[in-house]
Amino acid sequence: LGEDGKLQKDIDRRQAASWMASAFGSVHHIIDVYNQIHKKDEAGNENPWLNSGRISPRKGLEIFPEELNGQVAIDLGVSGWGGSSVEACA
Repeated sequence: LGEDGKLQKDIDRRQAASWMASAFGSVHHIIDVYNQIHKKDEAGNENPWLNSGRISPRKGLEIFPEELNGQVAIDLGVSGWGGSSVEACA
């Protein structure tokens, strides 16, 4: 890596990758979902059934464990085949 934290220009970015041994980088998204489900109304009542209907169906895409490694690869400027040991199956 160079001084800027990016891959040095003389290295082919397609030949470099990042790999996370284990991580769950999307914990903040899971906490957001939990807080939305258990949000209380003005009277202090909680309605998880109603609140869960307000969560975007795309939210699951933000929670996949590959997110952390993907962001590391973007930050480093590498585009080789990366991964993590906690990849999800679909």
